[in-house]
Amino acid sequence: MIRGHLAPGILGVFGQRLVDTGQLRPPSALTRAQINTSVTALGADGVTWASFAANVPRFTGTGQRLLIGGQRTNSVRNPRGESATVGTIGSGGAMPTNYSLNAGGLAVDIVATGTTNGVSWVRYRAHGTSTSTALIITFDTTFAIPASASQTWSGSWFYRLVDAPLPPLSHFTRISSRDSGGAALANGSVAFTPTATFQRFDRAQALSSSGSTAYVTFAYSTSNTTGAAYDWTFEIGWPQIELGAFASTPILPSIGTPAASTRGADSLAIGLRNFLPSATGTLLMSGVAPVLSGSHTLLQLHAGSDANRFLVVASGTALSLQRSLAGASASVAAGNLVAGQVFRLALSVNAAGRAAMSLNGAAAVAVTGGPTSGLATILLGSQLGGAAALHGEVSHLSTLPHVAADAALPGLANGIP
Repeated sequence: MIRGHLAPGILGVFGQRLVDTGQLRPPSALTRAQINTSVTALGADGVTWASFAANVPRFTGTGQRLLIGGQRTNSVRNPRGESATVGTIGSGGAMPTNYSLNAGGLAVDIVATGTTNGVSWVRYRAHGTSTSTALIITFDTTFAIPASASQTWSGSWFYRLVDAPLPPLSHFTRISSRDSGGAALANGSVAFTPTATFQRFDRAQALSSSGSTAYVTFAYSTSNTTGAAYDWTFEIGWPQIELGAFASTPILPSIGTPAASTRGADSLAIGLRNFLPSATGTLLMSGVAPVLSGSHTLLQLHAGSDANRFLVVASGTALSLQRSLAGASASVAAGNLVAGQVFRLALSVNAAGRAAMSLNGAAAVAVTGGPTSGLATILLGSQLGGAAALHGEVSHLSTLPHVAADAALPGLANGIP
């Protein structure tokens, strides 16, 4: 049976597990920079969000796969909605620090604050007769988030419709670009459908390529009818806006110190020669890429720089096996990933500068002319410096101390947990 190489008692002779669901095996160790920042991942119940300190690996969701993310900054300074004061806004109640409200003629109350599934929220009630076409809650001030023309930003947040006898017909996430004076250049509003379940919504928007984009703002808005009566209660939790084509996991500042908060890249570098004699042998890996937008690295074997390496990387869904030698590169198409579906790959590297790989049991493809010496490190889920991060989850990584034949690679790939 192909999975035999993973059986207890056999690995000591034939191979070594490095990553399994729920655990890193020595000497594997993950590093992740974060100062005055809390990073998150879904807990084992698949519902509750948990926070993690620096350099602590994040095993996420019911599958307890290792989460590998790139560096991102949540530019909303107060995602927890701190300092919200219960009462009617303008009459005893107060919006969270840095938030602003365009009520559109409605009365807006802060009803309560609380936590659901680990996510802190503020509960609002909007009621009365509208005098404009929108209610807008903006999550940070106009000049707080610098931006440039043509950038793509992603906004995300948790929302729940608590009670809605007379709700607006449409609810929107809104990302706006502004000039250096704060005037709106373009507003991009995308409708979402709220429910009674507390859930995360996200969207991405490319900013205008014209004009002098200087700032970006993120808001919740509605589509109101002037002169119509409304009354609905809703919760908003953990708003986040980040520079990137998709939303990453929530990033939070330290409690009581609202500020833009940065999560460093998850970095897992493993000394290659601990497991593969003469830096030759076979690597087995499985995982999931929930989003495939831009470049996503599955793994890299390198000799201290990107100039000498073997690399498995996806551009969108298209996966390729690449090599670089003294900065000169070559690649071969290795198949396609499917966002949200498990991938399995078996990769062999020999002492003649050749690497071969099977993805999901397909026939092996190979590159030649790669490094023949000096390979020292396995880098999982990113390239050097955190570039082209996987932004995904790794179920398994193990090594075999022999160079598997091309014909054996498909069977090995199919047998990976």
